[in-house]
Amino acid sequence: MYAVYSPSRSLGRAIYRYRFQLCVLSVASVITFLYTSYLSSSTSLQMEMHNLIVTGQAQSPYEYRVLVPYSLNALIGPLSHLVGDQPAFTYVYSAYFWITITAFLLLCYHLFTKFHRKEAALAGVLFIAVSMDLALKNHYFQPWTLLEAVLFVSALILIVNKKDSWLLPLLVVASFNRESSLFIVILYFLMRFELKGTVSSTIKENKRTICYASVLFAFWVVIYLSLRLALGFAPPVITVEQVFATSTTADALWLFVVNLTLIFGAFWLLAPLAMKKARADIRKSLWIVPIYLVPNLLLGVWYEVRVLIPLLPIFVIIGLYYLVDEDSRAAPAEGSNS
Repeated sequence: MYAVYSPSRSLGRAIYRYRFQLCVLSVASVITFLYTSYLSSSTSLQMEMHNLIVTGQAQSPYEYRVLVPYSLNALIGPLSHLVGDQPAFTYVYSAYFWITITAFLLLCYHLFTKFHRKEAALAGVLFIAVSMDLALKNHYFQPWTLLEAVLFVSALILIVNKKDSWLLPLLVVASFNRESSLFIVILYFLMRFELKGTVSSTIKENKRTICYASVLFAFWVVIYLSLRLALGFAPPVITVEQVFATSTTADALWLFVVNLTLIFGAFWLLAPLAMKKARADIRKSLWIVPIYLVPNLLLGVWYEVRVLIPLLPIFVIIGLYYLVDEDSRAAPAEGSNS
C-alpha cells in the first residue's frame, strides 16, 4: 500500500527540523519590536540625520558610514510616493532592523552549533538577544551597528571554517558600513597567527597570515581614505575632550559600569574560566576584546555599549564550554586546532 500524503504531517516534520531556528526568529522579532518602539519617539531626528548623510552634509564619522543610509534611501524614495515620507522611512528601516537582527542571531546560532549542541547554542542566542535589548539604547540613529554585527560574526564564521578568501569581499562591504571594519583584519590575524607547532610549518603559515592580513589592511586603508577624499573631510561630531566630559559625570560613569557589566553578564566570568577548554583559534579570538575596547573608550561615549554587540558571540561561544558537559558537547568541526 502507498503511504497517504499528509500536509499536516509534513509541516510538523519541517517545524520539528527547524524548531530551534523558529525560536531564534521569534526572539529576533521581539527584539525588533522593542527596538523600533524605543526609536519611535525620535523619527524626525532619524530622518534628519539620514538626509544629512545621503546629501553629504553630516559630520564625521557619520558622513562616511554610507552603506546603510545610501542603500535604504534607494527604497525609501519610491515608497514615499505611495505612503508619504515618514511612513516610508519607518517601514524601510523597520524591515532593515528585523532582517539584520534576525541574520545576526541566526548566524550566531549557526556558529555555536559547530562547537556545542543545539540546545546550548539556542541558550547562547537567547542570552545575546537579551543583551542586545540592553545595548540598543542611548541613541536615536545608529543603523550601521546591526550590519556591523552581522558582518563581524560572518567574518568569525569564515575564519573558523578556513574560508579566508571570502574575507576580502566581506571586508570591502564592511568598510563602507563603518570604519571599525578594521577589527575584522585584527580578528583574522589573532586567530590565524601561530606561536606553537613545528618551526618550519609555523613560519610558513605565519608568513601567509601576515601577507593576507596586509592585503586586507591595504584595502581597508584605500576605502577609508577614498571615502574622505570623495566626500570631503567633515568636522567631528564629538571631540575626544567632549567624549571624556560626557562620559565622566557621576551618572554617566554609573550607567557605563552597569551597561558594561550587564551586556556580557555571567560570561565575563565564564569565558575566561573556559579558555583552556575552547578550541585554540576561538580561544585566541578573545584577545580582540581589549583591542576593541581602547578606541571605543577614546572615541565614543562610554555608556553606549551597542558598539560591543559584535563581541557577544566570542564571549558566549567560549563561555558555553564552561556550562556544557563534555559528553553533551557537539564534536568540533573538522580541521580544528586542538
